[in-house]
Amino acid sequence: MGITFLNSFSVLNLLFLLTFPDKGTTECPLGWHHFGSSCYFFSHELFNWLNAEFSCRAHNARLAEVQSKEQSTFLVNMCRTEGPGISYWLGGRDDVVEGRWMWAQTDQV
Repeated sequence: MGITFLNSFSVLNLLFLLTFPDKGTTECPLGWHHFGSSCYFFSHELFNWLNAEFSCRAHNARLAEVQSKEQSTFLVNMCRTEGPGISYWLGGRDDVVEGRWMWAQTDQV
């Protein structure tokens, strides 16, 4: 399996992440999917990375950032369920230093 690198001019579907500070049970808005203390929305709208980030913020959310193997597995399975062959944006970026990827929200490498 090869790795495809995308730039901010690429156009992909949008993957929203809505997090809640409470680790207890959380109800997600209609059409969103619950995992852990977060809700995820798999949009079928096409955006470049910057517009995807802006759209998430307008919905009081952010692009998803993978923090665990369990979360990665959940996201991969949901992407397969939502539409095989569809690609989604994550919150990773390399605009500070080209080729050095970090999460946009947390600045973690």
